[in-house]
Amino acid sequence: LLWLSLSLIVTALIAGGASFLIAFVEANQIQDDQLRQTARLVTRYDFSPDHQSMKSLREDLAEEDALISLQRLGAPRTLYEGKPSKYIPDLPDDLTEGFHTLALKKTWRVFVATLGNGERFAVAQRTAYRDEMALVSAQRTLIPMLILIPLLLGIVLVVLRRMLGPVKALAKAVDDKTQHDLTPLAIEEVPLEISGFVSSINRLLARIACVLEAQRRFIGDAAHELRSPLTALSLQLQSIDRSLLEPETKERIETMTQGMARSIALLEQLLSLARSQNSRAETLFAISPRPILIRILEELLPQASAKEIDLGLV
Repeated sequence: LLWLSLSLIVTALIAGGASFLIAFVEANQIQDDQLRQTARLVTRYDFSPDHQSMKSLREDLAEEDALISLQRLGAPRTLYEGKPSKYIPDLPDDLTEGFHTLALKKTWRVFVATLGNGERFAVAQRTAYRDEMALVSAQRTLIPMLILIPLLLGIVLVVLRRMLGPVKALAKAVDDKTQHDLTPLAIEEVPLEISGFVSSINRLLARIACVLEAQRRFIGDAAHELRSPLTALSLQLQSIDRSLLEPETKERIETMTQGMARSIALLEQLLSLARSQNSRAETLFAISPRPILIRILEELLPQASAKEIDLGLV
């Protein structure tokens, strides 16, 4: 979100700056076209400006600085109350045709044209007013951009939250898994960009499940294989008549019996571990209880014999 926001802001600033410069230049070009069109009208109708006409034009304007000055080059400047008019610049007589930007008492934008009788005519306007109008016009191009930036940031925030919602749900599903739950993760609602990553995790879980299943089977099979001979040995030891043995031999047999009991207990723990690691759902099916009961009796027979209990199956 941070990088997307920064990218949007930088892009908007670059685009806004470019739009501002383009609008500013175009506004000045439009104003230059106005000067050129005014000059064409003057040359076509042979308009001779004087103080009264300039004053009339000025009074009709909302802003006096917007006045376009008209004058013949080389002719005396129009006087206003005995003084040169501040709305008609004191232009040099040797200006060539075309546009000029002159810094006199104020800065003027001037366009020089030639009349039909060979006289040269100047159309001028203050650059301060032109720049102000161009600046206002250019600033208006920034308003949509300034409105668009926070709107885009809000849209990006909402879209990211909606897109990353399934990722958060996936993370919670992973956190909720137990150590024996290696079922694959759901990828239906995961964004396409990370679906491959989730599929890789599912393949890893499958490989881990295979390894754990192999370990569980090995532990279970080994415990089952060792339990029968150990049980037989335990029965043999318990069947020995200790009253006929020497004390030293009797002690050794007792030690062997205790070791055998510890080994059998260890095998039972290994079997319990194998059963606890079975992550697959057990399938129910019909069985005969007789083999199970016989196996249970075989396991309990040493303890029954030790306690002189007649244990059997009818």
